[in-house]
Amino acid sequence: MSPSNTGQQQIELVKASQCLSEL
Repeated sequence: MSPSNTGQQQIELVKASQCLSEL
């Protein structure tokens, strides 16, 4: 796995967490 791919997944997880926290 390339580091950039892992970084992207981290960002997606953060976005999902923010959406859940807003709910």
